Amino acid sequence: MNNSAEILDGRDERTVTMLYRKLGPAALSKTWHIVLRRDVAEEVVQETFAKMWKQGVQFDSLRSAYSWVYKTCTNAAVDYLRKKGHQEGVLVEGTSEEEDREMSPVDRVALGELMQLLIQVLNKQESSYFILQHVEGLQHGEIAEVLGVSRRTVLRLQQRVDKKLAKVRGERDEK
Repeated sequence: MNNSAEILDGRDERTVTMLYRKLGPAALSKTWHIVLRRDVAEEVVQETFAKMWKQGVQFDSLRSAYSWVYKTCTNAAVDYLRKKGHQEGVLVEGTSEEEDREMSPVDRVALGELMQLLIQVLNKQESSYFILQHVEGLQHGEIAEVLGVSRRTVLRLQQRVDKKLAKVRGERDEK
């Protein structure tokens, strides 16, 4: 089989459309779990696929395309949380009755406070690791693939995150 036939070309509109159909729903679901607003998640996913097309990203498999989409959406979601946190403090708001039924106002505020704490304490890569590990439940190998780093780096991220969060817990316990 010709290797060029195996390449998924982000410059090709049909390829991007096919990838959007295959990967978009999962990317939307995962992004929604991070930002907790469907409208924001939809925008992040749409911007991710637009970026794929504009940059002409090429993938050697559907799996590598998924990793790129997942990483790009996660980074954009973390950026959104950081920006929102700096603007007004993170208060997670539902945008529909369906979302409101899924999470109580108290839970939304608590989750917003947790996200605010995370973006204050952790850098972007650490925040991405935390979300992938603790929100999405990915294993170290999957996290390494999504972040484009080695498993050893994921273990170092885990240690740094654990250390930073333990310090924050200790400071809060002293108060």
